[in-house]
Amino acid sequence: MGSGLSKHEDEIKTPATKKGTVEDADRTTTNPSDNEESKCPMKLSDGSYRYDWGALFRKDFPHGPNGSRPIAPSDPATQTSTPENTTSGCPVKHQEYNVYSQPLDPTNNMPKVANQLPAPNQTRPISTERVASSILKGGAKEGTTWTYPSPQMFYNALARKGKLSEENEEEEMMEVVVALHNDMNEKSWKKVLQWEAVVADKDEDAVAKETKLLKFQGRPSDLSPKAWFKHYLLGHPLPFDRHDWVVLRPDGSTARYILDYYYNELDESVWQSIQASVAQSKSGQPSGNAISSISEQEARRLVEEFSAATQKCQKQRTALNQCTSEEECTRATMDLTIGMGQILCPLQHQTLLQVLQQNDDFTIEAALERVSECVTLKSQQHAVAKQQHPKLFS
Repeated sequence: MGSGLSKHEDEIKTPATKKGTVEDADRTTTNPSDNEESKCPMKLSDGSYRYDWGALFRKDFPHGPNGSRPIAPSDPATQTSTPENTTSGCPVKHQEYNVYSQPLDPTNNMPKVANQLPAPNQTRPISTERVASSILKGGAKEGTTWTYPSPQMFYNALARKGKLSEENEEEEMMEVVVALHNDMNEKSWKKVLQWEAVVADKDEDAVAKETKLLKFQGRPSDLSPKAWFKHYLLGHPLPFDRHDWVVLRPDGSTARYILDYYYNELDESVWQSIQASVAQSKSGQPSGNAISSISEQEARRLVEEFSAATQKCQKQRTALNQCTSEEECTRATMDLTIGMGQILCPLQHQTLLQVLQQNDDFTIEAALERVSECVTLKSQQHAVAKQQHPKLFS
C-alpha cells in the first residue's frame, strides 16, 4: 500500500484565518472582524441562559454550511480534548464537538452519542480501546494530539455506511484493519512533515514540534488532479482512497495536502474488502447489506432461536396484545423487544444491561435502539428464511 502526496491550491476557511490563496499552498493570517456578532449566551434574571439558536443555520457558524468545524465521513481520528477559544470573551463554556460534529459530554470529552456500542448485526465483541496518534491537533491545547477510532467505532462506521460484507468477516479482521489504518496515517503525517521542512527550510524535528493538523476529510469518490492524470493519461491504477489534510503552520497560515492511497499487493488479504467498498462507492452502486439469501444451516438456527424466544416471551406478547393506552403499549413493546433480544441478540442485550448501570440517558437510549434494530434485522432474516426454506417451518 502506498500513498501519493501533493499540495493543492485552494481557498480555505479556518477558525483562526481569513480567506486567501497562494501559489504553492494556502497561506492565511488571523484577522478576526472587530464587528463580529457576539454568540455568547446571555444570562437571564432567573439564572437560565438565552442563546441565539438561529446562528446554527448561518453560513459562518462553526457547524453551518460553510463552517470551520471539520465534518468528514471518513476521518482518521476524533477530537478528545477541549479546544482553546482564543477569540471569545464569553464567561461561560460553549458546547464542544468532535470531528464528526457530534456534541461532546463535558464530563469526559466523549461523544454523547454512543458510537462504541455493538452494531445491530454484530455477533461478537470488538475492542473499544483507542490509541493516541503522534499528530498534533490544531485549535486545541498545546501538546494535544488526535486520537484514532477504536475497532468498534471503525466497524460501526462501516455498518452505518452499508459497507459490511454479507459474511460479516470484518468482525474478525477489524483490529488488523485499524492497526493498518493508524500506521498509514502516521506514515502520511511523516511525509507531510518532510514537505513542511522543505518549505520552512528547517530541520524536520523542529517542524514536527510546531506543525499541527487542523482538519481533514476523506474523499474516496473524488479523483485528485494528479490521480486523474496518472490514470487516464499514463494508465496508472486508481487510488483506493483519498484524504485532504489541512495543516496549521506556526505563523498561522494553512496548507492543504492531498494524499492519494494506492493498492499494494502485499496487503491484499486485508485491504481487498475496503477497496471493493470504495470501488462500489465510486460506481454509484448501492452497497447496503440487503438480505438476499439464507443458507439452510442459518435457517435452522433462526427457527430454533425464534422458537426459544417466543416461548420465553409469552407474557410480554400477551401484555402487548392486551394493552389499551399508548403508554401501556409502548412499555409492552419495549419489554417484548428486550425479551426477544436476550435470545436473538445476546451481545446487544448484554451491552444494554451494562449501560443501564451508568445512569447515562444518551447511552441507554442508544443501547435500546441497538437491541431494537438487531431484533428487527433478525425478524427480516427469519422472514427470508421462511420464504426460501418453507419445509423447515412446517
